[in-house]
Amino acid sequence: MISRWSDEEAARFVAHYAQEWGEDLALRTYSSRLLGSDSALVLHGGGNSSVKADWINIFGERVAAIYVKASGMDMATIEPAGHPALDLEYLLRLWTVDALSDDEMLDQLRTHLLRSDGPNPSIEALVHAFLPAKFIDHTHADAILALTNRPGGDALAREVLGAEVIVLPYITPGFKLAKTSIEAFESHPEARGMVWGHHGLVTWGQTARESYETMVRLTNRAEEWLAAERVASPIVAGAPEVERARGRLAKAAPIIRGLLAEPSGDEDRPHRRVILQCLVTPEVLSALSLSDAEERFVSPVLTTDHLIRTKSLPLWVEGLDFDDPESLKGKLTEAVAGYRQAYESYVEQHRSLLPAGIEPFDSAPRVVLLPGGGAVCVGSDLEDAVIARDITEHTLAVKTMVDRYEGLPNEELFRMEYRTLQHAKLKSRDSELRGVVGLVTGAAGAIGAGICEGL
Repeated sequence: MISRWSDEEAARFVAHYAQEWGEDLALRTYSSRLLGSDSALVLHGGGNSSVKADWINIFGERVAAIYVKASGMDMATIEPAGHPALDLEYLLRLWTVDALSDDEMLDQLRTHLLRSDGPNPSIEALVHAFLPAKFIDHTHADAILALTNRPGGDALAREVLGAEVIVLPYITPGFKLAKTSIEAFESHPEARGMVWGHHGLVTWGQTARESYETMVRLTNRAEEWLAAERVASPIVAGAPEVERARGRLAKAAPIIRGLLAEPSGDEDRPHRRVILQCLVTPEVLSALSLSDAEERFVSPVLTTDHLIRTKSLPLWVEGLDFDDPESLKGKLTEAVAGYRQAYESYVEQHRSLLPAGIEPFDSAPRVVLLPGGGAVCVGSDLEDAVIARDITEHTLAVKTMVDRYEGLPNEELFRMEYRTLQHAKLKSRDSELRGVVGLVTGAAGAIGAGICEGL
């Protein structure tokens, strides 16, 4: 990983945004986009960034403020408004509070936004407020997760990244993580970054460039160690195997899509259907052919941020005869039914942890792994399916780097899967046509193009 910082590009952001938003937020926007556009660091709304700067109130007075990335905002395309401003002085007082529930924390954040129409700040806003640096960045870097998500991962991260990095074990994101992070920083004020087990990397600096380049430098250090550790890579499948796998998926995917359709209760459109995105690459096919592939990949998500997109576990289906339609449909039907039953048992086992008023989610898998075929990734619409696909691609890559992968326990996974603040990150796109594929013929003309736009 190398720094992609450009003084010329940074100057363009300042010229474009500084007059309305100030130079600090202009540079915050630039470096956030650098992070968000690197999929090895951040995927689809993940990660966080902040800057501490003044806010000018209606009386012309300077107020200490912190601008924190909004919950679920995509760093790759973020605008200055995507970092809502909060009253920093007030947030710092929350450090003295012993505990805050999610609802209480959100209430404190919402009521101390400096604009009433600001979006909800990140769940980790208080970490950014409590740490004293001007610019703070947080990513779910693949290389960092490859260090921490294994037995002894915290100790390994300390060894690889060195004394300038604080390493904390996994802590549920929110107020407790914020309190623990600032206490750890006070014991090591010389630190330049912090690793959160099964979560990611935090870096900081007095300038946007310093914080960004510290992120790159520490991630690169982890990447170099991982590259040296890997004495042998999986055999990469060739082009003929990729073409063969695509042919297999052409037979399996329609069956999977039908099995994952949910009854809607609507006579006119009796099923809510899903959209599939498939991963058929040499790297994925090689990974799924490993002798321990099922044990390696049927394991919890890299970070709890992924739960709302992929569920905790994928569905693994092997031994399929892709040339026998009846056998193929029968085995896939049995596998999906088994997954649903296992998920329902998982919900029953942890039902006491369900938030009040929240019903269990549907029991269908979001990722289906087919050795010899690739990965089938599921979403309610195309955008959701693409996000599930990208998360799956990085998940398989990271788990391939680790000899023995270790995820979080089921209780924490369930709690985070059903955590209300997590689902607040999802955009509401309810529509009668969501998940429906439309085919418009003659669409090169004005009428056809208009129909496409309307759909």
